[in-house]
Amino acid sequence: FITTVVRYPMVYSVRPDSPIKSFADMIERAKADPNKVSYGIVGGGNVYHLLGKWIDNAAGVEMNAVPYRGTALALQDVLGGRIDVLSDAATSSIPRIQSGQLRALAVSSAEPYPLLPGVPTMAATVPGIKVESWLGLAGPANMPQAIVKKLAEEVHRALELPEVKKWAAESGVVPAPSTPEEFRKRVENDIRQWTEIVVRNNIVVQ
Repeated sequence: FITTVVRYPMVYSVRPDSPIKSFADMIERAKADPNKVSYGIVGGGNVYHLLGKWIDNAAGVEMNAVPYRGTALALQDVLGGRIDVLSDAATSSIPRIQSGQLRALAVSSAEPYPLLPGVPTMAATVPGIKVESWLGLAGPANMPQAIVKKLAEEVHRALELPEVKKWAAESGVVPAPSTPEEFRKRVENDIRQWTEIVVRNNIVVQ
């Protein structure tokens, strides 16, 4: 473990004229009519699927996860009104939200996401939801600590460069430099968190 590099949340969004007005509204509709609210995910048994199940468990609802081979197909069905919600990464959701093609309901990060100002967190409605994807830098287990330290310092320095910050914002990600120990704890927490959801819901990879 050397350092995390960037982070980004998942986003729940709907077509602009969707009758679902907010994330809280989506939860209320799901409570009133189990399995009626549908959301598109890419594949099955991945972070989108696990997040949906976590929301179900935490909110005491049952929503219908609809797997797709790719985001484009899920987006097509959201815009066509065949499913209600798109669950996707901020990296691909932000351009569609900024263009007005989609309307964001909530982000999965614990705090509001700086690249989507005004969009509430899922935790504001369903306490405890906290999910972010990340990219990090790792090396061989026996890598000398001096090299680990040097690589981390160089990545952290690069993340402060104006052109890198500009690239990150355009890509929908936020710089997330860390210490090796912080990186290790993030990975351990993710494994523990997702294992609990997988076991509780008997999820299998498709």
